Amino acid sequence: MNDGTKVTAQPGTGKVIALSQSILDLISKVVKKTKLRKAERVDVARELTSHFQEALVTGKQPDEAIQKFGDVNESARTLRAAAIAKRNPIDRALGQTCMWSMRAVAVLVIAYAVVAVYFNTQSRVVSFDPIKRYSDSLPVAKSPDQAAWTGIRDALIAMGLGSSDPRRESTGVTAVLDKPLPSDELWTEAAGWIAANQPQIAALHAATKRSIFGYPTGSAMTEVDRKFFGIQSFAHLPTEATVNDIEAEIPFLGLVLPQLSSMTTATRILATDMVHAVEMGDGERATRDAESMIALSIHVQEGRILIGDLVGMSIRAMTVNNILMVLEWKPKIFNDTQLQRLQIALRSVPLKLERPDFTTERIMYEDLVQRFYTDDGHGDGWFAPTWKFIKVIQLLESVSGVAGIEKKRNNPSQLVALGFLAVGRPFGVYMVAGRKESNEKFDEFSRRFEGGQGLSLREVVAAGNQNKDDFQSMIENNSTRWLLLRLIMPAHGNVALDFRIDQEKRNAAVVAIAAEQFHRANGKWPASADDLASLCNGKAPHDPWCDKPIMMASNADGFRMWSVGRDEVNDQGNLNLFTPSILGGKTGQRASAIANVPIEQGQQSVDWVWFAPRGNTDRWVEKQ
Repeated sequence: MNDGTKVTAQPGTGKVIALSQSILDLISKVVKKTKLRKAERVDVARELTSHFQEALVTGKQPDEAIQKFGDVNESARTLRAAAIAKRNPIDRALGQTCMWSMRAVAVLVIAYAVVAVYFNTQSRVVSFDPIKRYSDSLPVAKSPDQAAWTGIRDALIAMGLGSSDPRRESTGVTAVLDKPLPSDELWTEAAGWIAANQPQIAALHAATKRSIFGYPTGSAMTEVDRKFFGIQSFAHLPTEATVNDIEAEIPFLGLVLPQLSSMTTATRILATDMVHAVEMGDGERATRDAESMIALSIHVQEGRILIGDLVGMSIRAMTVNNILMVLEWKPKIFNDTQLQRLQIALRSVPLKLERPDFTTERIMYEDLVQRFYTDDGHGDGWFAPTWKFIKVIQLLESVSGVAGIEKKRNNPSQLVALGFLAVGRPFGVYMVAGRKESNEKFDEFSRRFEGGQGLSLREVVAAGNQNKDDFQSMIENNSTRWLLLRLIMPAHGNVALDFRIDQEKRNAAVVAIAAEQFHRANGKWPASADDLASLCNGKAPHDPWCDKPIMMASNADGFRMWSVGRDEVNDQGNLNLFTPSILGGKTGQRASAIANVPIEQGQQSVDWVWFAPRGNTDRWVEKQ
């Protein structure tokens, strides 16, 4: 027999009964079908052998005995049940448990396989080109002379600021870009370079007056732009043949914005030219510089992208500081008309640019969604990552600001989890929020982060902190579920406050000019905010931090006008606090020149001084 049992004698007798091969084969088949343990199979074989030997002893033929035996399968089930019944209760219970466990596992494996097949048949649908959608939203100049960018670029090229121009490394350029003041040792070099480049600076002024910025973001770079920026620096543009795999998968990762750096360079040149004009007694040129700087800040926000907004606001901050510095240093450089022009320039920023706008960030987010999620055609879908996207996620984490929220997120265990999701797609469906749910959360927090209009600065700070806390809590509680939001949104939390500070700094400069106008008209400084109402659209200027009238006073040192600042503690407009006494670190600008100094408990408070004419630039010098 196949199980090795050999029984050729009738039990209880010494008589040997030879069984036919057909009977032996039948016994072997039945024993196998019982699927019992080895010892139990031996017992079954003995019983069957005894059964057939008894039949043969009674004179039956082998074929007759086999036919009378009945169905093999039924006999095997009966013998198996009888053998199992002989086992002890614990043994039987364990056997039943194992049997049903195996059946349950089998069902789960089959179900998982069915679900996996289903999800693998659901495809990711890339329905739009994000770069094209963004570039199509940009205004297009009808002719080259309408685009500010070409004029700005050509002026910078003429100044020797092309990437391969050796003049770029000259001491004069280095000095100018450092924005020195006449008291600085670099001033002589800077002033000489500014004087030598007046025609080019005039061309820069003219270019800023054009109605459209016109930089071709997302489009093929012109040969002139290539040479200006340095073609080797941008071989990874989506329009180039050398695009790498990650940028091919996520086009926005290959989008570069080199014009932003050039606009900052142009602003620094104009800021230095403004100081040079003041020193030379040229109020008209100084006014044009300030107007052109504001125009540059507006141009750089064309096409609304968050980094462009931040650069635009930094340019305006530089402009406001220059205007206030000159008003405190040599206010008579400006005639009455020029003071009015400065106010008009400060108020010229379009309302839409004074508020956050995440339209472009929404395009970026939707592009990630269409590449990470399936599309059911009804606004929903499942998270469907691939191995390639693990690298994309790592790259996004490195640039998104998520590390600033919680560095422990970017660790090997998380990468293992992402790899698991790439392989076990059905698990990803339940571990990561669906397409529709993720979109709704993105929209919710975008609305919250964009808010802040009509609130005092104190209320904007409180709302911003609450929004950031809510977002961070949601991410920390389930970082995997909100994977894309965690990668895209951390940098958005402070945006509403940044925009309001930008707006309020310009408002403060407008009020400072009004104070100078009052002084010229009355021969004295205003004594209260009400004195300036007629010069401020009929309203007394208010402190945006506490929504009370702005404070002002005069003493032996001179006039000053101030806000209580973020801490809302009135320090009487103290001018002598430097940032290290507030924040620590290197000595920098006097804290009184900063609109938003976050004060921790137990630290010395500081006021935001709007205007303090002293006939010098001391308050604006960055000490080293």
